[in-house]
Amino acid sequence: METGLSAACQKFHTSVKDGGLRRCKRIANANSKQVESDEAPWGELDDSVTERVLSKLPVADFFRFRSVCKGWNSLAESPSFLIACSEVADRQPWFYMLEAKSPAGVVYDMQVNRWRHINLLPPANRSGEHSFPVAASGGLMCFRASTGQLIVCNLISESARILPILKMDHPVLAIAMHTTGSSYKLLVTYGKQPHFGIQVFSSVENCWTDVPVTKTLVLTKEGQPPRVGGEDEEPEPNPYMLQRRGVMERRRGVVRRTGIIHRNPAKELSGVATVCRIGHEMIHFLDINGRVVACDTRQGIMSTYPHILPPDIEYSVDLVECGGRVLLVVLLEMMESASLRVWEFNSDEIEWRQLMAMPPAMSQSFYGKKADINCVGYGHLIMICISSHRVHRVVMCNLIKGTWEELPKYLDPANLRVKKFISAYCFQPRIEASV
Repeated sequence: METGLSAACQKFHTSVKDGGLRRCKRIANANSKQVESDEAPWGELDDSVTERVLSKLPVADFFRFRSVCKGWNSLAESPSFLIACSEVADRQPWFYMLEAKSPAGVVYDMQVNRWRHINLLPPANRSGEHSFPVAASGGLMCFRASTGQLIVCNLISESARILPILKMDHPVLAIAMHTTGSSYKLLVTYGKQPHFGIQVFSSVENCWTDVPVTKTLVLTKEGQPPRVGGEDEEPEPNPYMLQRRGVMERRRGVVRRTGIIHRNPAKELSGVATVCRIGHEMIHFLDINGRVVACDTRQGIMSTYPHILPPDIEYSVDLVECGGRVLLVVLLEMMESASLRVWEFNSDEIEWRQLMAMPPAMSQSFYGKKADINCVGYGHLIMICISSHRVHRVVMCNLIKGTWEELPKYLDPANLRVKKFISAYCFQPRIEASV
């Protein structure tokens, strides 16, 4: 049966590539020709077999085959079809691209390693106000309106869930998302020194849970005990101006909110979620001084890592999660050269260690551009958007192969202009993902 199903699936996929999505009756009875004994006409397949075949197609074809007939258009609401989709073990990720002020209407499909023009519209809240992405995990994305309203949605099935209002008196620092099976949690950190807090939304319980931060630790160099933060903690001797977008620049020892590079506000609250060794969900983000902060959402412990570089150096930095690992990507200009490197924190040695470095011949092209980097990780991949008023490039870093690949430019089919991507979010295109 599997052999026949695979053959049928291959035949159907071939017809898709050839532009051969036709009406159901025409597929079943095309020219009334005799088919080979190991291939079944589509009209003679029962619904369960048809659903199994369609569930194995690339998700991009979902938008095409649903226009074939009313029956196929309603598959997104068929429980048996959604179950068949969930049995597909691995869906290659899509990178949802953003321009300076809005979603770009473009995704990068890792299954075929190319750009796709698919206009996945962001949801609107009850007042009709548009929103921007702030987090993604599994097959879902979380959007935030300017009012602070959070919406979790499946961009493929166009289903959405407006979350209960998040009530807090302090500014939001970071938002991250973690999925487990068919459920998910949204992790939000808020506050300012020395008063911090964590809010956790559970899709199962459909409510927010407040987790007070009971302890703040400042991890120190090897040989020194962790320092407990608090109201009397001394300020940074040479504080940075860290744009929430990632660019770090020293300005007369004063932390400021303005900067030299404009970036999409969707990345201002970007955090990454992981699960620690004892099974607790963690949210990691960059604080205003440019250090990585890790928050245990069960124990309410906030740990601040040491700086990645000395406090008198200007650089651009972003935080990513790859296969459960938290990594820093740093673009540094120094001594008439530019370098792009990936770092990981060694918790045993309390120090940062370099994992990869872009070849100098490739990174040198960014020297003098004052570029900002925005990164997103998935598995062993890191997509890096490098942008400034002088350069816009997208690079894919493969941690396993140790390769750096600059992706081709994308021309807008409407006006043949090059799209200027400045950031991205990554998700699995799963029709069955439930909000």
